[in-house]
Amino acid sequence: MLQLGEAQAGSLKLTYPALFASLSPATSLIVSSPFRRTLQTTLLGFESLLPPSSPALPLVLLPQVQECGSQPCDSGAPLHETRPLFPDWIDWSEVEREPDWNTNRGFFDAEEGAQVARGLWVRRWLRERPEETIVVVSHHGFLRRIVKLPAKIGVVSHLLHLAGAEPGGVERCGAES
Repeated sequence: MLQLGEAQAGSLKLTYPALFASLSPATSLIVSSPFRRTLQTTLLGFESLLPPSSPALPLVLLPQVQECGSQPCDSGAPLHETRPLFPDWIDWSEVEREPDWNTNRGFFDAEEGAQVARGLWVRRWLRERPEETIVVVSHHGFLRRIVKLPAKIGVVSHLLHLAGAEPGGVERCGAES
């Protein structure tokens, strides 16, 4: 991750103080793409809320929120290369359940129809979660599919606009990688 990215991730708490104040280990969840840069963004941006802080927010690495292109930069590195770069406390079990998570095949195909289907799957998964607040750290291209926006609309600003708009619902805030 470049210095600019590190600075941006590190400033999330200052940029979104109301969101950070609302996060509680008992009622909140952080969901991140397992791609290196996205996971780095998650760890830097939410450092004060993740282990070793106590109590820490739960973190789920969800391969379904990964980027959606077919280029090498849009595919995750093999798990045996990625896992050693990150703290031991991270749970990779959701990634391990999806052997094709970084192949751009099947459920993770780069074709638009597959991406829309994956976006719908993620929307259902988020909706079925018991947490009151879920932070999703994903990729611009895929965040658009979750919220069903055309490419030219700013995803982060739209997601922040939605935050709190659904009383009792899931708040949404996106950090782009």
